[in-house]
Amino acid sequence: MLSSPLTITANTTIRPYKTSNVTLSADGIFIIQNNASVSICNLTLKDSKSERGAILVENGTLTVLSSVFSNNSCGIYGRNGNIDVSYSQFVNNGADPDHYAIYNEGSAA
Repeated sequence: MLSSPLTITANTTIRPYKTSNVTLSADGIFIIQNNASVSICNLTLKDSKSERGAILVENGTLTVLSSVFSNNSCGIYGRNGNIDVSYSQFVNNGADPDHYAIYNEGSAA
């Protein structure tokens, strides 16, 4: 479990090396800012109770491939960002009516 969210402000790719999947858990796992372009692949992001989601995209771009979002209050929260999700699963996210698997104020694909 992470003790606090990791803020990413530069272009970054996060992909496990020589393993099929890595699980990360925290109240807010990643915060993407500063117009950073971030790609994640083969991650499980779970148990985030942050209202801003497991991943907060603020003025950046997020590409998600083959990942799982599980038991988060909100899977991905976008504010002025771009979000593209492919071949991924959202399981038990957003149980509260005010929370969502993906909430985005920018553009999504």
